[in-house]
Amino acid sequence: MNAVSLHRVAHWAHVHRVPLLPTVFYRLTVLMFGSAIEPGAQIGRGSYCAHAGLGIVIGDGSVIGSDVIIGQGCTVGGRGRPDSAGGLRHGMPVIGNGVYIGPGARILGPIRVGRQAVIGANAVVITDVPPYAVMGGVPARVIRIMGAEEASADPPRPD
Repeated sequence: MNAVSLHRVAHWAHVHRVPLLPTVFYRLTVLMFGSAIEPGAQIGRGSYCAHAGLGIVIGDGSVIGSDVIIGQGCTVGGRGRPDSAGGLRHGMPVIGNGVYIGPGARILGPIRVGRQAVIGANAVVITDVPPYAVMGGVPARVIRIMGAEEASADPPRPD
C-alpha cells in the first residue's frame, strides 16, 4: 500500500459524491505517509510514487497522466500569482504521460508538462515544459531535448 492507493479510493468517493469518505482517506494518507494528495486530483494508471509517496503534496485539480514517476517530497500544485488586472490567477498543473519527477521537485501554477519529460531533483518548474525535455534548476530551464532513441527508453524507476 502507498499514498496513491489510498488516493484512488478517496478520488473515487469524491467523483461519486460519497459523503465523508474522501476526507477519511485523505486524512489517513496524511497520517500514514505524511502526504497531502487532495481527493480532487486526477492520477493516471500506472503512476507511481517513490518511497510509498512520503512527503508528496498534490493539489486539488491537478492532473497527472499515466506512467508518471513521482519522487519523494514533491509538490504539484497551484500558486497565487497576480494577473494583469491585479487579481490572482489560479490554476493547477497538467502533467503528461511517462513523466519522471525527481525528488523534491516543485511544479507550480497553471502549466503543462509534456509527455516523457524529466524534471530534475529539487527543480522548481513554473513555465510550460515541452515534450521529451530535461528540466533542472531554480527556476527550472530546459537543459536539453531528448532524441527519439532516448525518449523511447523507459525512465529510471526508483527501487
